[in-house]
Amino acid sequence: MNNDNLLVSELNKGSEKAYDELFHMFFGRLCVFAMKFVKDKESAEEVVEDAMVVLWEKRDKFENLAALKGYLYTTVRNGSLDYLKKNGRNTSLDGLENNQSFSTTDDYILEEEVHAVLYQAMASLPTKCRRVFELSCIDELKYSEIAADMGISLNTVKSQRARAIQLLKEILKGHPYHMVLFYAFLSNP
Repeated sequence: MNNDNLLVSELNKGSEKAYDELFHMFFGRLCVFAMKFVKDKESAEEVVEDAMVVLWEKRDKFENLAALKGYLYTTVRNGSLDYLKKNGRNTSLDGLENNQSFSTTDDYILEEEVHAVLYQAMASLPTKCRRVFELSCIDELKYSEIAADMGISLNTVKSQRARAIQLLKEILKGHPYHMVLFYAFLSNP
């Protein structure tokens, strides 16, 4: 039995230490996942906290870490959709329910695991560099919009984006699969 499944086994027995470890293991990546739906950090954290409470209540139901992950991502997805319904944001909800990228549990677990590594790498970038990268590659703003938003020149935007890409390549070079997602972000000029 590997360490992850041993952790799940301890959770099954009611170990608060195992629960805390699993909470810290998944909280950040589940928040990133919930943000795709609710678009608000505090609301995403609330959805994830609710999911973690449910995990504790159903702690004896999981055979292994894969089953637990699937359950958590599904619970967060459903909690996010419930949040949107409760807050009258049905137009966003319709698009999310029909979105093919969330069609299977395994697909979005894998996607969010890879996102977690990318966001962790981004957190290590210098502040201005990270902000330019986020606005360019995640928010998909044009260079001119970024320059206006940040009060910097167009050339500074270009150089900071190039610097972010170079630093991220260095950070992620040990994770070849994660580079696939990184390059997907770069396809949004």
